[in-house]
Amino acid sequence: AATDAPPLLAMLPSGLRRVARLGDGDHTVGLRYRQANPGCRFHDLRWTESWRDDDLPDDLDCLIYDGAPPRSAAVIARHLEKLAPDGYVLASLPNIQHWRVIEALLKGRPPEARLFSLDQALDALRGAGLRRFEIASCARADQNGAVPDAMKTALAAVGVEPQAFAARAAAHLFIVRAQRQRIE
Repeated sequence: AATDAPPLLAMLPSGLRRVARLGDGDHTVGLRYRQANPGCRFHDLRWTESWRDDDLPDDLDCLIYDGAPPRSAAVIARHLEKLAPDGYVLASLPNIQHWRVIEALLKGRPPEARLFSLDQALDALRGAGLRRFEIASCARADQNGAVPDAMKTALAAVGVEPQAFAARAAAHLFIVRAQRQRIE
């Protein structure tokens, strides 16, 4: 429903002073966060091909990649220069292994979203120097279905454990929260 809280909001620490969200269209996260944290300066920035790193504000408490982080650890590292030493990075990752994506690929309809695996995203974030990862998976009850069950034979043939795959394929989205340095 439209009134449901965006999954990113649950992983966003309260009380932050300055947050930047790089993504498309949906400004719900910023609107909801500012309602609960009126002192926050929340910058909603559209991330396009013409993006310039100097468009990103300095001294951020949190940087949000809404839709997937860059694939390049070097690009993420440049963005981290704008992050406070104990700041957070959140990344919203559409799941390339979601069973609806696989179903669409099998039917010859590749998805339009920028998709890459959770492991690829974590590698890029680690390569940029981020640590202390927390990962949440978001699954919609109406989107769990027969595709993983129907694929058990094929999964076994390629050496993939069907129950582990089914658990990963159920998530339509992963939210990753990381920090540049551990806070003791």
